[in-house]
Amino acid sequence: MQRMHTLNKYERLKSKKLIERLFKEGNRFSVFPFKVVVLAGSFENSSSPVQFGISVPNKVVPKAVNRNRIKRQVREAWRQNKLSLYEQLQKTETSADGQVIQLCVMLIFTSKKACTFDFIQRKLRKVIFQLGEHYG
Repeated sequence: MQRMHTLNKYERLKSKKLIERLFKEGNRFSVFPFKVVVLAGSFENSSSPVQFGISVPNKVVPKAVNRNRIKRQVREAWRQNKLSLYEQLQKTETSADGQVIQLCVMLIFTSKKACTFDFIQRKLRKVIFQLGEHYG
């Protein structure tokens, strides 16, 4: 069993095909400062219940140093809070046809203002709660 308070490589959203499919077919919602794109299904090359990615657009945060800092903060907040989403997904582990439900989640940072880690963590908890309510 995996250690739950880590963010391993199989939990990261890297596949170009999966990312393209996510943006074509995924559901969207917003929780400031994030736009969230979610795709639920059963993905053949995934061993994790949730694959996660973060995007901080160049137009929103022009300096690379600041973009990288935001990405680090979001990844850390996700790592610390993902356990509640995993627990909710385990309750409804399979769909009607017996397939294991998996999520692909892409967070797009939209705030032009600098955010503290506490603010990011609070908002990410809200995102995780909404994901758990809708998919869990």
